[in-house]
Amino acid sequence: MSMFAPQIRLFVLAVLMFPMLAQRASAAPVRAGFVEAELITEYEAIQAGQDFVVGVKFKIDPSWHTYWINPGAAGMPTTIKWELPEGFEAGALEFPFPHEFMAFGMVGFGYEKEVTHLVTMKAPKGLKAGQEVALKAKVKWLVCDPKQCVPGKADLSLNLKVGADKGAETSNAETIAAARQEVPKAPEGWQSGYQSKGGNIVITIAIGDVFTSLPDDLVLYPETKRIIKLGEKPVFDLSDGKLTVTVAAHDPEVESLPGTFRAVLHSEKGFGERQSVLIIAEQGVEPEFKAVIDSAPSAAGESLTRGDKTSAASEPLESSEPLGFGSLLLAAFFGGLILNVMPCVFPVISLKIMSFVGQAGESRQRVLAHGLVFTLGILVFFWALVAALLLLRAGGQQLGWGFQLQSPVFVMSMIVVMFILSLSLFGVFEFGAGMTGVGGKLSTGKGYSGSFWSGALAVLLATPCTGPFLGPALGYAVSQPPLMSLLVFTVIGLGMASPYILLSAVPKLLDYVPRPGAWMETFRNLMGFPMLIVVVWLLWVLGAQIGIDGLALFLGALTVLAAAVWLYGKYLAPGTVAGKRLVIWVIVAGLVIGATYLSISAGGERAETITSSGPIAEVIAAHRKEGRAVFVDFTAKWCLVCQANKPAMHSEKVQEALKEKNVAFVIADWTNSDPSITAFLEKYGRASVPFYPLFPADPDKEPIILPQNLTTGVILEHLDKL
Repeated sequence: MSMFAPQIRLFVLAVLMFPMLAQRASAAPVRAGFVEAELITEYEAIQAGQDFVVGVKFKIDPSWHTYWINPGAAGMPTTIKWELPEGFEAGALEFPFPHEFMAFGMVGFGYEKEVTHLVTMKAPKGLKAGQEVALKAKVKWLVCDPKQCVPGKADLSLNLKVGADKGAETSNAETIAAARQEVPKAPEGWQSGYQSKGGNIVITIAIGDVFTSLPDDLVLYPETKRIIKLGEKPVFDLSDGKLTVTVAAHDPEVESLPGTFRAVLHSEKGFGERQSVLIIAEQGVEPEFKAVIDSAPSAAGESLTRGDKTSAASEPLESSEPLGFGSLLLAAFFGGLILNVMPCVFPVISLKIMSFVGQAGESRQRVLAHGLVFTLGILVFFWALVAALLLLRAGGQQLGWGFQLQSPVFVMSMIVVMFILSLSLFGVFEFGAGMTGVGGKLSTGKGYSGSFWSGALAVLLATPCTGPFLGPALGYAVSQPPLMSLLVFTVIGLGMASPYILLSAVPKLLDYVPRPGAWMETFRNLMGFPMLIVVVWLLWVLGAQIGIDGLALFLGALTVLAAAVWLYGKYLAPGTVAGKRLVIWVIVAGLVIGATYLSISAGGERAETITSSGPIAEVIAAHRKEGRAVFVDFTAKWCLVCQANKPAMHSEKVQEALKEKNVAFVIADWTNSDPSITAFLEKYGRASVPFYPLFPADPDKEPIILPQNLTTGVILEHLDKL
């Protein structure tokens, strides 16, 4: 052990010091590597209840560049995370039109020398003149030169005074005004469509009489990724008020394309007052010069529809009679029963089945006791979750079932539990029976605790899998008084536990369970892989919450934790001498502290907020006003049922049917906590995702509610009802 001591000390020191390398908070401007970053404002003061603009100004060293929304073949767009005083609201980070360059032999889009990104803020109404407020932001970027790329980050701050009026312009007013003109916007009256033809992407834009002839410097920058082939020069053609752009497709063999393609047209000669315009082309649409397209600026990230607190869609959930209370309880029971076959629960359930194998031949009373303790673990954690949910809702929080998976801290905790369990199953160390219930002696307390915690863990993993029957039951439960909610969730728990109660209570059934033997060790190792699959899924969810930087920190924490449990398993065997045990315990404790510190640092990160294309009620109402039906996908990355339904929704047949029937497809993503989506779900009697309402074009007609488990045939069948 002593030969590794210097390396271990160096490793722990490096792990603990890594997060400290981050840029410290400071007043603007901040020099970080090859970029000087600064928060700037247009006027000397802000007004209560009014919008104002803040700029994120970059001065970039010669030969270096930062990146646009679509960085090109490689790169990373700039992101920002705000720390705002109470009541302040921040809009999306806006990107001026980019420039094309070659980096490492690949096409990139971005900025050189200087760029200013704008953010529209809204001040709360309660501010008083003379008050001073501080805005803080964590800004991250990637800066590259022809030979290397360096990630950059800075903590910026800006102090603002509250006044009765805006006051005088600041020295940065012209910079912000120039940046405002450089942000592409969709012109009123333009309509665009695009399609795939013969290995090319053909974009048609009805522009009217903007040009009498084509500018010779016209260029196209694709905001939507992986649609057109980068580096290929587009062919422009102007005829009868329509501009046609033909460019090689990124993938000529692609079977389906997204519903919209966003791109920027740029010409130094300008489009009226602007040099760049935003094109939002709908797939398959033949444009005419009559529509008015949303004039929202180009924003970071692909656009997803988010929920809204005020809903314009007032239709009832279904035209059929609501379920009776008895039917709801029956649905709750069968919904809980079906949770046992959901993929997120399988790893824990497989361990419980293995525990039955280990119990074969034991006292039937003990087997029954373990089944009842497992059931108790399920019920206790169902009760705990519903109690927490109801308490938070009573405190004004808009939350639904699965709310804990919207917390990065909870997701990280689950990853740690499943990761440690997998290492134990692989034999890296002996975790014992206390958590898994596998191989424990029935005569000890650990065996019973193993059964209890197996039930608890099964519940925690089951929450993202609502499955059939559970949707209406959960929606009803969270809207009822506490005792009624508790009853419904108890029935769900009993449904989930019923197979194990049956196996425990009927001794004859255990005769069909294989006898213990050497095969159990192999089976035990194999069960580590489903655990790791769950870890990968949870890491995917976590990445959507804390971003790639936070995820990298947390993966480092898992690596340190793995080193800790390896040392524990290898050097803390019962026969190890006391002095050596103390040294190992100190090292293990240090590694655990380091892993905890990295996890806390990771939890402080947040993924760039996905830009909304508008409150969902307004989006639905706008589409219906245009005579279009609307299919809404309420989803979340932690919802496995939602992910299982994606192939059906995005199949070629469904996409063709949506176009043929002129149905708008919008997405409401609930991966992170969003009170507005929760409120919208509640309005239609739901407390969880997935949820698939299909709104007919006629605003007076009720929505059609699709089942939670979708196939291509099911979607097409419901589309035919329009």
